[in-house]
Order: sequence, then C-alpha cells, then structure tokens
Amino acid sequence: MTVYLPIKLNVLEWAYKRAGLSLSELFTKHPGYKNKVSGLNIALTMSQVKEIATHVHIPLGFLFLNEPFEESLPIKDFRTLNNKVAKKISLNLRDVINQCQLQQDWYIEYAEENELEKCSLVNKSNLDEDPKDAAEKLKIYLNYNEKDLSKADDYRRYLRAVIEQSGVLVFISSTVGNNNTRPLDINEFRGFALSDPYAPLIFINSSDSVSAQIFTMIHELAHIMLGESGISNEAMEEIFVSSQIEKWCNAVAANFLVPEDKLKLLYEQNYKLSLYDLIVSLVFKFHVSSLVILRRLYELNLIEKDEFSNLFNRLKKDALKELQLRKEEKSKKSPPYYQVALSRLSKNFCHAVISSTLSGNVLYRDACILLNKTNLKGFDKFASTLGYIKAM
Repeated sequence: MTVYLPIKLNVLEWAYKRAGLSLSELFTKHPGYKNKVSGLNIALTMSQVKEIATHVHIPLGFLFLNEPFEESLPIKDFRTLNNKVAKKISLNLRDVINQCQLQQDWYIEYAEENELEKCSLVNKSNLDEDPKDAAEKLKIYLNYNEKDLSKADDYRRYLRAVIEQSGVLVFISSTVGNNNTRPLDINEFRGFALSDPYAPLIFINSSDSVSAQIFTMIHELAHIMLGESGISNEAMEEIFVSSQIEKWCNAVAANFLVPEDKLKLLYEQNYKLSLYDLIVSLVFKFHVSSLVILRRLYELNLIEKDEFSNLFNRLKKDALKELQLRKEEKSKKSPPYYQVALSRLSKNFCHAVISSTLSGNVLYRDACILLNKTNLKGFDKFASTLGYIKAM
C-alpha cells in the first residue's frame, strides 16, 4: 500500500523560491502532481519528497514544516548593489557560508584540544588606525617579503601560503563544495571573512579574475584584523562604497598591494608612456586590476579627475573581457580532480582533518563531510595527494 504524506503548499513554494526556482517547475515536470493537491496541502510519497528535497538543496525535514520560516543571514552583510544594501542572498552563497562555519567550528575544537596558539592577527587593528599603517603592520605580521613574480597566479599562491602560515584558514573556490553545477556568482559576492581567535577563516570567490582574487584576499584579511565577520562584494574599482568598514578594508588592501612610494617611483620612471599604457604595465608589476591602479593614481593625486573619468569605463570593459577569457580558458583546461579539490580547501585544515582521522580521533564519515568527499575511497585518494597513506 502506497503511503502519501501531506506537505503544505506554502512550504513547498517557499522551498522552491529559496532555491531560486518556481513551484510551477514542479508541476511542469510532474503534471500528475496537480491531482494530488487538496486545499492547502499536496499528498506525496516519501521518495517524491526526497527527490524534491535533493532538487531544491534543502534538508528533508524542512518540507514537513507547518509554515515556512525566515532564515537570518549567518554573518554580517557588507554587500551593496547600486549604492544600496543588498538584501537577498542566494542558496549557493548561504550553503558555502554554512559549510565554512561547520569546518571552522571543527577546527576551533581541534585547536583547543591540541592547545594551539590563538591567531594574534584577530582584532589587531581598528577603524581609527591609518590604513597605510595597518597595511605595514600586516606585512610585518605575515613576514611578507617583496617577491618579483612575473605571474599573478604565482603571487596569489605566495600570498595564500604566508597567510596560512600566520594561522588564517584560506578557502578559494568557484563552486559550492565540489559541485560544479552550483557555481558562485561574483556579482553577488567576492569573498567573506569568519573571524575567530583560534580559527579565522577567509573565503575567496575564484570565479573572479586572479588579480581581483588577490585584492579580495587582502581585503578579507583586513576584516580579520578588525575582528569583523562579513560578506563582501566591494572592490577597489567601485566608485561608491557605502560601508565604512569596506572603505577601510579596501584602503588597507590598496596600501598593502600597491604601496604609495613604489607606485610614485614607477609613475615617474615611466612618464613618457600614455596613461593607459602606464596602467597596463603597472598591472604586471603589482598583480592587481587596472582599475585598482587607476584608483590609486587618482587617490594619490598623480592624475586629474578628468583623466580618471575618461579611462574608467574603458578599463572596466577591458576587465570584463579579461574575465570572459579566463572563463573560456578554464573551460578548456581540466587539471586532475583531486588537485582542484585540494586547491579549494585550506591546507592547514586538510592536514588537521586527515591526521585526526588516521589517528582515530575523527570518524571517516565526519571527515568526508568536512573535506567534501562522498566516501572512504574519495578520502583515501584525497589524503594521498597530501602524502598520507591509505586508510585501508
């Protein structure tokens, strides 16, 4: 005998809307479901409810609620859109934040149990400090050395390494977990920070260009210096930045990545170049976007307002073209799966989870959840990429 379970229609509609979908899609795919509607309910089998829960990325139990509920944002939202506070958050972004919080909570417990030192970068600064001074303080704290690296990828790799060495967990991904069918949108967010004394964490949206990721990395690190968790979509090139915190973090990142003295020296040495050619050449020196360079030149009074305005739109179009080319190049390349999976997670976090699992302190089931793996075989292959022997 088939058992049918009553599901509230308003809850079902909320679940679809939450996933950025329309309930009409369900009835288009399953026309017969319309006959199962009775008043405010729809009668479905458990297997049908499970299929829906999987499709809309929601815990199964949520579909049995009597009323939908309003989900609050897990962290502060510093994003703006057209100079207004952005109120909506996609399911993909919400799930990435929730996953990172789960991973961070585990690492906090791991750090406390193993008596690891707190990260002294947290709450290292405040909004009253000059961003230039904060940037210099950050370099000293990270043991940062100027690197003459020709490729932005290499510079990003170096920055990530020194940040991890300082005790900050760095996650970089363009998808929810390892699910390539759930991409992250840079128009929604560029990164976020989860501040904590034991396990500060920054997440970078790698759908962005490498130069933009570099800027976001230091921007989010500035959030950690303030002890402020939050979602960001501001970039140095944006003309309007509403949040005082975002302005400060942008300024720290700009001073860190494009120091005033070095920029002025290169500007004077290349005075014969047109402003456009100068900016293009400086992009390769600093590994930030052309719009960041333009903004720095203007803020340091090296160019006039008219020069800034005349070049802004042209450089923004160039940036969009560069981003499109990056997407096309990424679609052609297919690096090893486990290499990509490892690049998405913090190495310090991975080593902690794997070593704890192999020593018997963490269940393999839990380790797979923390590392975005589906089974023990996947865990073994992933662990081997970090030099660990197989679990079985």
